[in-house]
Amino acid sequence: MRSSGTAPTSEEVAESSGGDVETAREALSAVRFTDSDDTDE
Repeated sequence: MRSSGTAPTSEEVAESSGGDVETAREALSAVRFTDSDDTDE
């Protein structure tokens, strides 16, 4: 089990959305870039 605070992997996103992994990676990259100021480490 993953903790609720971790982001899903591109493969998991691809499976859950029914899309392919490459598209999911692009979407995740865009989301992470947009939220980068909100998820500062």
